[in-house]
Amino acid sequence: MTDLADLQTAVRQIPGVAVAVVRWPDPLGPANLRVEFAAGADRRAVTEAVVRTMVEVGRIDLETMQVHPEQGKPAREGRPIFTDLLIEREGHDVRVQVTLAVIGRTHVGTRETTGRRVDLLRMTAEAAVAALNDFVRDGAVYDVSRIDRIGTIDGDDDQVTVQVKADDQLLLGAALVRGDAREAVVRATLDAVNRHVVQIELPA
Repeated sequence: MTDLADLQTAVRQIPGVAVAVVRWPDPLGPANLRVEFAAGADRRAVTEAVVRTMVEVGRIDLETMQVHPEQGKPAREGRPIFTDLLIEREGHDVRVQVTLAVIGRTHVGTRETTGRRVDLLRMTAEAAVAALNDFVRDGAVYDVSRIDRIGTIDGDDDQVTVQVKADDQLLLGAALVRGDAREAVVRATLDAVNRHVVQIELPA
């Protein structure tokens, strides 16, 4: 059985990898691994390392180059996988929806607000946390504490950090910004809570 969260973590640790994200849009279908090279990386060496990791950690079928979760399970411990982000605007009304997949099920979190000035990064993190709270149900209750974006003037090395409260703990996660900063916020939120999620009792 393939553990998508372990595969994603292992690929991210490869030198020369800037971004590694497992996308799993259909809980009953295949997942896809997207990898972006860091600036100046030896692309051939990085590719070989990624392929080795896919075989050793993910047990990937190299003929299809796809990750096939067994019976729709993204991870044996039940860790959530980010699958979709939807942002809708109508006038001054803004709605953010984050979808996570866990153990063959989807969990959706939303945040809505009205106003001229909207903090989309925080709304996105709060939507991700709402999806997590739907997943854990009677377990820990997560709450967004703080979001920071750190980077250079040109934005090439930007990253976001998210602090999440979980009962009496403060969890910190981070993710590089490659393209959409709001997607990075979701990844940073999951990075903060993934180790904590595996410690709690999963809902039936």
